[in-house]
Amino acid sequence: MKTMKKVIQLVVYTSLLLLCITSLAYAGGDQGRKSRSLSERIPSFDPVVKYQEGLTHLQNKEYNKAQKAFKKVLTVARKDANSNYYLGIAYYADDKSKKAIKPLKKAIKYNKKNVLAIGYLAAVYQKLDKSEDANEQKTSLESLKASCDNCAQQNDINKALELIENATQGEQA
Repeated sequence: MKTMKKVIQLVVYTSLLLLCITSLAYAGGDQGRKSRSLSERIPSFDPVVKYQEGLTHLQNKEYNKAQKAFKKVLTVARKDANSNYYLGIAYYADDKSKKAIKPLKKAIKYNKKNVLAIGYLAAVYQKLDKSEDANEQKTSLESLKASCDNCAQQNDINKALELIENATQGEQA
């Protein structure tokens, strides 16, 4: 079990590192702005460490610190689905529902299989009294559930639907 956890962490770290390197390679294009040298584009922090800090802050319910950590990671890895997802959760948990929408939408855009992000987005919409938008997300989850006969995402789909139901009843995840 510990070995599997370490393997998963290694995969996450490697993915983040590759995202950072990729975004650095494309960050300096001359688009009417002054080109920056590679040394100016290399972050002064370790995005993997910052990501882990964000997760720790989120687990400790230090939502403001988690938001800062994930936003910092996103400065070098804008398209990282997980950082966007956790930033959205940190906003949602900190009663900043309007701010949660954008990163949750990005998390879904960059990882369409993240059904929990869909659930959180629907919960945010429900909390903001945007029932039509919430129902759209809920409908997409219900259709996934109908086509998912014992699939790998079944537990996450059920959790996402539960998030929506709790939001409908005024509870927060």
